[in-house]
Amino acid sequence: MAKCIIPHSNFTRGIELKALARETLKVNKLKLRLYEKPLHPELFDVRRRIMEQSPACGIDLWITGCSHLISLHGHKFCVTEFLGTARQKQLPAGEIDSFRLKGTKYHSYSLAGGLVKYQTEFGIESVSENVYSYIADELKDSAANNGNLFMYTNSESGTLVRPFSYASIWKTADKVQLSVCHGYPAEMKVLRTLSLFEIQR
Repeated sequence: MAKCIIPHSNFTRGIELKALARETLKVNKLKLRLYEKPLHPELFDVRRRIMEQSPACGIDLWITGCSHLISLHGHKFCVTEFLGTARQKQLPAGEIDSFRLKGTKYHSYSLAGGLVKYQTEFGIESVSENVYSYIADELKDSAANNGNLFMYTNSESGTLVRPFSYASIWKTADKVQLSVCHGYPAEMKVLRTLSLFEIQR
């Protein structure tokens, strides 16, 4: 008997996109928070942890569901960047600053009594499905050499694009640079952040 193949309908696709939307965060709900203390990763839905060491500090990066948490900790400082929802439950008070991620912006701060200079810039791009898939393929190639890529869910259709998080850490004796890219297929948006920590030794 011949196998009956049912076309992947727009209705089915809509159901899958809604499922992906539940799997990840909404871009317009995202907020970046900056702390001069550690945050407890058990408060978040951690998907992957990356630990590295530079001459100036230890580096902890947690991928937390199309969002991220990074902490740099040295002998006299700890600074943390958290990207997540604006109303994330159980987040501690006392952040240095927080702002929503809209458009393309640049921010700069002096932290830990001047021990750490922090700069971040980000941009959100609306893309087509073809461009989204192209970006994901590019990041797969990059992750094979100098980054970490996490794909969040498997698609039964074989054609539906998937949410992803990509992170790359570059470090020198007194600098740590974090490049992160999150993909949100339910909204066909890609968020890129670039954060630079310059550490006084």
